[in-house]
Formats: sequence, structure tokens, C-alpha cells
Amino acid sequence: MAEHGVRYPLWERLPLPGGGFGDPVDGLPGMSASLGDRLREWNAQLEHLAITDFVWESPAVEAAWEQQGLALAVELQAELGPGVKVWHHGLRGPRRPVDEITAVHRNSVEVRIRPPVDDAALSALHARAFGNPTPGPPQPWSQRLARHSLTWVAAFVDGDALVGFVHAVWDGGAHAFLLDTVVDPAHQRRGIGATLVRTLAAEVTAAGCEWLHVD
Repeated sequence: MAEHGVRYPLWERLPLPGGGFGDPVDGLPGMSASLGDRLREWNAQLEHLAITDFVWESPAVEAAWEQQGLALAVELQAELGPGVKVWHHGLRGPRRPVDEITAVHRNSVEVRIRPPVDDAALSALHARAFGNPTPGPPQPWSQRLARHSLTWVAAFVDGDALVGFVHAVWDGGAHAFLLDTVVDPAHQRRGIGATLVRTLAAEVTAAGCEWLHVD
């Protein structure tokens, strides 16, 4: 089985079949041009961060970047197929196979109701989920939620790494509206989104709403 390494915060140079090393993005049969472009952009961003010795705004932002790197590694594994093993180097910890990491995460998801909201982490989660490798300034999520939302539910792994979110706004009466459902690409297709929505629906019902509308 061929093996390729993915390093956080920088991608490893990859061993070539005939010996030596090659560009970590070029020359991988089965990888789409779109993913290759996003890997190059990601690598350029992290090389820039390396100049600042990776000074993070908060632990949550660091966790968000770790999750984004893992999401790209998971996507690379999916595109290259089962005949190739993709490894991921965490910022803190040993090299591990991507499939092993995601298996652990499947069993360690914690759902929290109305947790404190880190604007940068939630903005980064939405950027990852919707394919934007260069998120803009953090959005004022905590302010919006406090002003407009009846409640919100979030999913976390490894303590405080945000991987899922949903909230509901309401009309002050019987109607609530589900909005902004998102799950990190590295953790999709594992029932996290369904769990978030079920939990939110239960909270909305407990608050006295009779209808939960989905746009």
C-alpha cells in the first residue's frame, strides 16, 4: 500500500515510488485539481503563520486550524482511495493514520446546549464546511445569537475543538426557525448533524414553541 504524509502545520514532502521526494500536492493520481489548489493555498497560509511562530488569537482558533488541516487530510484520503494511506502529523502529538484519527473522533463527540461561543472558531468552522480555505474576519456570532436566537447547540471533540453547530431564532411565540446548520467536513456522515438537529428540536419544544421551520 502506498503511503503519503500530511503534516500540520506544513505538508510533508512525499516519498516517490522510485525514491526521493516530490511536491506534496503535485503528482498524486486520483486527486482533483480543486483539492490540489486548496492544499496549495492552505500550505501558503501556514507558511506565513510559521513566520509568526504560530501565535494564535485563542486556543479555540488553534483548534479550528487543526481541524481544518485534518479536514483536508480526510478529503485527500477519500480521493486517493483505500489503496493509499494518508498520515497526519498533529501540532502536538505523534504521526497517526487519518482513518484512525477520525475513528477516535467518531466516539468522542460531546454535544453542548448554549455553550459560550467563540466567534473566530465558529467563523472558521463555517469557512471549512463551505470550502473557503481563507476565511475573512470573524463574524459577530455571539452577539447575533444573544440578540436573535432562542437557543443553539454545538458539537465538540478533543475538549473544545468545535466541529458542529446549529441554532434557532424565533418569533417570540409558537414559531422557531432552524438556521446555520454546519458540521466540519472531517466529521461529516457520522450522525453529528442529525444529533444536533434532534437536540435543538427538543430544546425548542421545551421552550414552548409548537413549530420548528426549516428553510
